[in-house]
Amino acid sequence: MRTIAVTGPRGRLGSELVRRGCLPIEADVTGFRALAHAIAAAAPDVIIHCAACTDVDACERHVALAAQVNAEGTQLLGLAFRGPIVYISTDYVFDGQAGPYAEDATPNPIGVYGWSKLGGEIAVRNRHEARDLVVRTTILFDRHSSNFVTRVLARLRAGETVQLPVDLVGSPTYVPYLAIGIMAAIERGVAGVVNLAGSRVMSRYELGLAIAERWGFDRALVQPLGEAYPQKRPPALPAPRPPLAGLTVDKALLLGLPIGDPLDGLEEMHALETMETR
Repeated sequence: MRTIAVTGPRGRLGSELVRRGCLPIEADVTGFRALAHAIAAAAPDVIIHCAACTDVDACERHVALAAQVNAEGTQLLGLAFRGPIVYISTDYVFDGQAGPYAEDATPNPIGVYGWSKLGGEIAVRNRHEARDLVVRTTILFDRHSSNFVTRVLARLRAGETVQLPVDLVGSPTYVPYLAIGIMAAIERGVAGVVNLAGSRVMSRYELGLAIAERWGFDRALVQPLGEAYPQKRPPALPAPRPPLAGLTVDKALLLGLPIGDPLDGLEEMHALETMETR
């Protein structure tokens, strides 16, 4: 059995992979010696590279840090480890004008986060390691972290009205389903680029309605925000978002990789939460 390690083991996806048996690599990916030492100690056959700056707005404010972690950190990982790397990327490498995007679409980021993640993709591609895999995904949610779904739920439980954009579209992805898909891709020896995301393309408003319905809240608490987005985004959100984004999953399905419906993910979240409160 191959040993699979994961960078960023305390993050949203990384912690899920650790729960599924991956070895944690705790080292800072921007420090080559410590990173190389941690990899040597773990002696993995494959590394899933989850460590990243993923706060889109913070990346816009801290450009150098985003580049250092997401692009240069990936390059250092590639130098410290000679085996196959699974690099976790995003639909933010696209401009959001013609989504959902297939694997062969031409990247054109509109923000720092997208550019830095594209830099990581390029670092992986420049390794010329035939077994490397770039996994693009988007809008990750689960019950363990702060994410779009948990934040909307918190506001609904507080009795607040939630305004969500109708023109910000993507593929919501339940983290446990994503972890299962990644492990299956490794098992099948998938390489190159593959999209692993939710099977359903939805606006943030549509996702908010689904959350309210699943948890039994009045759907009227979720209201459409119709302003052009991100061109007229609120000042609290400094980073532009690709509006018509999301990812196609046809290639993954052809490869026999499991792809989950985000509504099923919400159902599982709700069921697990209900079991805990009994």
